[in-house]
Amino acid sequence: MLTRAQIPGIGLSVAIALIAFTATKLLSIGSVEVFALLLGFIIANVITLPQKVNPGIQFSEKKVLGWAIALMALQLNFNKFDLSLWLIPLLLIAIFFALALGSRIARFFGVMNSCGYMIGVGTAICGASAIAAVSPLLDTRPHETGVSIGVVNLLGTAGMVLLPMLVLALGLSPSEAGVLIGGSLQAVGQVVGAGYAVGDATGEIATLVKLGRVLLLGPVVLFTAFAMRKRSAQVDRKKVLPGFIIAFIILLLITNIAPVPQHWLVYTHNLDKALLTIAMAAIGMQIRLRDLLKQGPKALLLGALIFAIQLGLMFAFIYGQRFFG
Repeated sequence: MLTRAQIPGIGLSVAIALIAFTATKLLSIGSVEVFALLLGFIIANVITLPQKVNPGIQFSEKKVLGWAIALMALQLNFNKFDLSLWLIPLLLIAIFFALALGSRIARFFGVMNSCGYMIGVGTAICGASAIAAVSPLLDTRPHETGVSIGVVNLLGTAGMVLLPMLVLALGLSPSEAGVLIGGSLQAVGQVVGAGYAVGDATGEIATLVKLGRVLLLGPVVLFTAFAMRKRSAQVDRKKVLPGFIIAFIILLLITNIAPVPQHWLVYTHNLDKALLTIAMAAIGMQIRLRDLLKQGPKALLLGALIFAIQLGLMFAFIYGQRFFG
């Protein structure tokens, strides 16, 4: 329940989100959510924020984020996407490897397991949105979420620039290039940008493959929730299946069973983006530079390895199709 003590911090988070929206519109730069996180981080590390904003920042990071995650479900209509059967095992294998590597070898890189898992989720599904969806279910510190988002966004941006040049140099067909780009890049915007930079046919296939990965966000969130319950017998049931996860499941069922008016979907999509941006601003304000410097380079190495392996799986599939086809 909202209290008067939370209003200053919520107001600050909203103000940063509005600045991020305005800047990304005027400057035509990247993801508004990532920009809000970065702006929140800069403000909190340049200015000493008063203690009175902390309750509202924490409310925005947890409650507002939960509302945003629940609304994501309305955009996951399975009937919209005509996915070929061969894509299903490919995507499942790629996602399994990303999640397993992120959580299992994180310690080897000096990274917390939860941070490694979030990097794996962000690489496997849809970047910052996927990380935001699973972070409340994990026992994490705010800087881990920020590090994970930063790593995934940086690698995805590099991939968006380099992959079109790579597929052209290798002479991949439009379908092969679409599978490589759509099956490896992290964010939907990165996939669209890289795919259509190669060609319209590549862009369409890349977007289709990417949306197939996005559709698996729901199962991954549920898997994470139940895996956390299995790992700790003493964990609070409300933490394992909090209200936003229950709402996510209900809305996912509604949008796939009953016809939802298009104007409602547009409205909820815009609302979801606004809530997620506010939450990202709050997360950014809880990241400290010392934590980022300590974990960032190691997490980047881990993320680069996961990204490289995911690319390797896509290449194996492409050249396997050539050999056996």
